[in-house]
Amino acid sequence: MSVLLLVALLLYLISSFHAILSLVSAQIEKRAEQWSRVLVALGFVAHTVAILLEWHNIGHFPVINFKEVLSFTAWAIVAYYLFLLPRRKKNVFPIFMLSCSFALTMLSLLLPEPRL
Repeated sequence: MSVLLLVALLLYLISSFHAILSLVSAQIEKRAEQWSRVLVALGFVAHTVAILLEWHNIGHFPVINFKEVLSFTAWAIVAYYLFLLPRRKKNVFPIFMLSCSFALTMLSLLLPEPRL
């Protein structure tokens, strides 16, 4: 699971960077926004597969300990972002949402595995 989460983390980071570029630079706004959307969608797919694999491996939905809850919350934030993506206007919404999901995914990766 951690390899797929690491892939999702990197894609969320790069997507955040492109979202910032689309807000700052008018010259590359459209291209950076498109790349941001593609990268966050790919990160979401990787994150979804990581959650599904973890569910299969442990036998229950992975929201039992703090590490799993952080990962699931980051996944839910990205799902909400992707759902609202066609409805939003240009603002700081993507930067905030993607930064939050990046931070939560990173914390989820940094926390040690719980001992039962």
